[in-house]
Amino acid sequence: MQDGLEAQVGEPTPESGPALLIAQPHIAGRIAAALLAAGAVGTFVAFVVRDPDHPVAWIALAASMILVLLAAALLVHRVTVYADCVEQRRLLGIRRLRFDEVTRVRLGAGRSAGSSAVGGAKLYGPGAKIGLGMVRDSADVYRVIASMVVPLLSEKLDREIDEAGAVRFGKVTAQADGLKTSKGLLPWHTIGSFASSPAGMRIMPTNRPELTVTIPNNTDNLPVLMWITESRKTKFRERLVQMAAERGLTEEQFLAALERLLPRGETFGFPEADEEFGQHLCTLPPGRFLGIGGRRGKFALYERGVVGKGRRIAIQDCASVAYQVVHSYHHGAYIGTTRSLTIRSRAGTKIRPSSMREEAETFCNAVLDRLLPQLVAEHLGRLAAGETIEYHKAQLTRDTLALRGKRIPLAQIRGVNEHQGSLYVWTNSNTKPVGSIDLATANALVLRNVLHEMGCGTL
Repeated sequence: MQDGLEAQVGEPTPESGPALLIAQPHIAGRIAAALLAAGAVGTFVAFVVRDPDHPVAWIALAASMILVLLAAALLVHRVTVYADCVEQRRLLGIRRLRFDEVTRVRLGAGRSAGSSAVGGAKLYGPGAKIGLGMVRDSADVYRVIASMVVPLLSEKLDREIDEAGAVRFGKVTAQADGLKTSKGLLPWHTIGSFASSPAGMRIMPTNRPELTVTIPNNTDNLPVLMWITESRKTKFRERLVQMAAERGLTEEQFLAALERLLPRGETFGFPEADEEFGQHLCTLPPGRFLGIGGRRGKFALYERGVVGKGRRIAIQDCASVAYQVVHSYHHGAYIGTTRSLTIRSRAGTKIRPSSMREEAETFCNAVLDRLLPQLVAEHLGRLAAGETIEYHKAQLTRDTLALRGKRIPLAQIRGVNEHQGSLYVWTNSNTKPVGSIDLATANALVLRNVLHEMGCGTL
């Protein structure tokens, strides 16, 4: 083995064992190869066979040979995954890269309509690069490779953070005490989640929308950063349980005391405390362009309610919530995402925050984290009392789910899954989903969580 490449080209090492997965050329590559081959034959026949004395005959001959080589390159391209390495077969040879020698993992940009960030992933090592974009099911191939590469690389970079003090991941820097971004330092335990979008990977701190940061999907080692974040959050929770026990407190009490010591987010003109709703949690930042615009937010979340545009809804008084996400494209190019919440009270009051800003997703998640548990508990209680609950085009009882005119016993539901804004329901007896529910409709997210609580897991 030298510079990340196998010396015996094409032969797996003894420890590699049999191939775990072989990815063939993508169907689009095969079609392109056929078109290139047809163009090569047509060029050769038109300018070389029929008229060999034509002034451009030699140019046509060279062009046809190039087209044939390109077609051959597309047809022979394949990726083979072994237990300890990945191999890429090309026209001019074979490249092999061991998993423990990978130094960078880079996803695709994923900004055009229909494209996938993980589908265009690349692996880099000493003197080698393996690309997955030209094979079939490249996203599934990446997930298999990532399950073996990302933990190894994450452990290396995690140690480097402790030893060197910092490791840079594109626009952010990982330090021992958290992520340093252009908007400030995010302690590891305050990072609520990561969310992928055509704009990039969004880092969303809990109850701090104004600190939300989006980094490009093709940032080097982005999957590694996500792994390190979850690892450090897990270690923090383990220390939290130990420290809480030493002080005779519950985990929730100790975490609440710790959060009171952290700096609070900007209120954007809202009071830090409300007589009815308690302490301020977060505000949807106002829209600004080049630093110009209002400084006062329009919607804010408090401990016991949501306020916005002169309207107020207590969490306990919420009757329904709907969450809508719309990705906008122009001629196939991504231009932005609009996120909207529609919150209705039992008295008919409606609050509808909506924004294309990157902070909108963090704010919406914070509101949903407060509303959904209360609504789910309420609906479970109503079902236990024998009520039938309407969810747009579905009806749920404690024993059955009525969908598309079919009444499905809950015991026969194998699970549910989300895809492109819809919730699909699968049964034990069907190979295809028996129906779907638009997640943007009122209480669709509540239905999803209720089904989970009633034993219908996620596929």
